[in-house]
Amino acid sequence: MFGFIFVISIFVIGLDVVFLLTGFLSVFVSVFIFCLITVSVFLFPTDSHTDSCIVRAHEPILFSVVAVLATLALVGLMILGRTQMPLGCPWNLFSIEPFVLFFVAVVCAMFSAYERTDDVPLFVWLLVTFSSVSVSAFVYDIGFGFDPFLHRAAEEVLAHTSSIEPVRLLYSGQYVLVSAIHHLTAIPIKMIDIWLVPIFASFFLPLACTIGLEYGWGLSRTSARMWWVVI
Repeated sequence: MFGFIFVISIFVIGLDVVFLLTGFLSVFVSVFIFCLITVSVFLFPTDSHTDSCIVRAHEPILFSVVAVLATLALVGLMILGRTQMPLGCPWNLFSIEPFVLFFVAVVCAMFSAYERTDDVPLFVWLLVTFSSVSVSAFVYDIGFGFDPFLHRAAEEVLAHTSSIEPVRLLYSGQYVLVSAIHHLTAIPIKMIDIWLVPIFASFFLPLACTIGLEYGWGLSRTSARMWWVVI
């Protein structure tokens, strides 16, 4: 998990450095940097403690299961409500059901973090966070607003020509990252553009908040994993 975060972080920093030093922005350069960093992480792994990664079967599992089921039900509800209608707010399609499911998922995830000492609660929080930041991606079949169409058109051009004019530093962020993932995986650019931010947010929000509360504010790991959602 932390190796993945390290790779992505150094990847983005590397793109910025290349751009600032050379003024050159290319998908092929981004793919090369990403592969180089990934190989380096696997060839030179750092020592880490793995005890917390072990799933302990004897610890309570009820709240974890309920949280996962509530999250899956919420995702299913949003998929069933998927529409091409022009909506100002995705919640206009629903009544109180998604809010009840999300409340149940959050409360059970907090109890899961209180009861368990392994990394199962963290996995539960990743799922719950994903369901909360992916509402628009699930509900809007075409997309929300006009901006996504402009951004995807630029990403398509960057992916096929390896350059885009005018060159801007901000393109070394999501534009190049989307194009690099497309070249590495052959996943359609539209799908990457839609799901990149929700997936990254699902990983980084719980991890950043819990680590910050634990090591920055001195909270116990249990308390950090319980109360980070309040932030």
